[in-house]
Amino acid sequence: MNTNSLTPSPILLVPFFLFLSTIIFPTPSAASTTSDIALLHTPEILAVQSATSTLVGDGTKLYSLNTETRAAEEIATLPSRIVRIEPESGDRALVLVTGEIRFLRDPFGELRRVNLDTGDQELLASGFINPHGLAIEPGGVSALITDGTGIMRFDLISRIVTHLAPVANAGPDQTLWLTGATTTTQ
Repeated sequence: MNTNSLTPSPILLVPFFLFLSTIIFPTPSAASTTSDIALLHTPEILAVQSATSTLVGDGTKLYSLNTETRAAEEIATLPSRIVRIEPESGDRALVLVTGEIRFLRDPFGELRRVNLDTGDQELLASGFINPHGLAIEPGGVSALITDGTGIMRFDLISRIVTHLAPVANAGPDQTLWLTGATTTTQ
């Protein structure tokens, strides 16, 4: 028995896969705008901004997603991967990003304020070690940040960082080097 007769010809398979790909992955029309359904790459971080708007951290990109129309509008490109987003007011949000690597397992991080209307960014502090948590405290004048050294309070007006709770295993080699902020212990 000839086994070649059971194997489909590559010439016959190519048109079939092209047809199948147009069904599964349709190409956008020439009239595509931001009103089309959002196609994001790696959306990892979400923060509800309003009843119909959600902020999305997709790698280094910050988007505003309209949950009714399903349209996504790019707000800003940050210098590194977005870790957390906290809306401050109608037109601003705090964004915690990982930065350059200091040690193999401890990437530096930054706290930035992003204007959601213009995309303008302000660096508030940098040097957080492996940052992973962010919350704005009631009243909106300070934020809590967690990283590899513990929990800190960052005063958004004076830019003073106060260490609230250290990590039990943080040794002297995990000194927090913050730029743009003054550190204190409590």
